[in-house]
Amino acid sequence: LYLSSFKGMDTERKRIASELHNQLAVHFINIKNDLDVVQKTLNINQQSQLAKLELDLNLLESDIHTTVENLYPKELVLLDWEKSLKNLTEQLTTPEVSITFESFASKFPSPNKLPHVFWVVQEIITNAIKHAKIKRLQLSILDEDNVFHISIFYRATENATTWINAKQSIGKGMGLQMVKDRLMIIDAKEKIEIKDQVVSHIIKIPNDHFTH
Repeated sequence: LYLSSFKGMDTERKRIASELHNQLAVHFINIKNDLDVVQKTLNINQQSQLAKLELDLNLLESDIHTTVENLYPKELVLLDWEKSLKNLTEQLTTPEVSITFESFASKFPSPNKLPHVFWVVQEIITNAIKHAKIKRLQLSILDEDNVFHISIFYRATENATTWINAKQSIGKGMGLQMVKDRLMIIDAKEKIEIKDQVVSHIIKIPNDHFTH
C-alpha cells in the first residue's frame, strides 16, 4: 500500500511538472508576441512602462521555471544519482547557506530507489536550514561494504541540538512521517547523532542490484 501510494505521488508530481512546463511555455510565448506588437504602437513613455512589465514577466518566467525544476528535476527523470544530488545541493545553496557535495561512490542502488532518496535528502536539508539555522552543510555519498551511504553533516549549533532532541523525542509531523515512509519502502536505515559539535545524519541503503 505504501509503495503504491508513493509511486502514485511521484508519477503525479512528474506529470504536473511536465504539464506546467509545456502549457506555461506556450502562454509566455504568446504573451511576449503580443507585447512586441503593442510596443510598436506606444510612445516613448509608454514603451518605458511596457519594458518594466516585460522585466516582471521575465522574472515570473524564471521563478516558475525554477519551481518546476525543483518539482521534478530533469536529472531525477533520467535517474542519475550523482547529478540529482549534486544539483539538489546547488539549488538549496543561498548567499546565507553554503551546501557542498562530494561523491566517493562508483556504484549506486537500483534506479527506482532514487526518487525516494532524493525527496528524503531534500526534506532533511530543508529542515536543517529552517530549524537548525545552519550556515554550512556537507552532503556526501559513498558505497562501501555492500552498503550505499548518504551522509549529511552540519555544525551542532544550539538551535540544531534543541531541534534534533525535540524531533527524536516527539517524532511527529508530516515531513518526518514522509521521510520514515520513504526509507521504509527502500529498506533503508537512518541514524542521527551529535558528536564533537557536529550533527551526522546518515542513511544506509543495502546493496541490491547496484549499478555503475
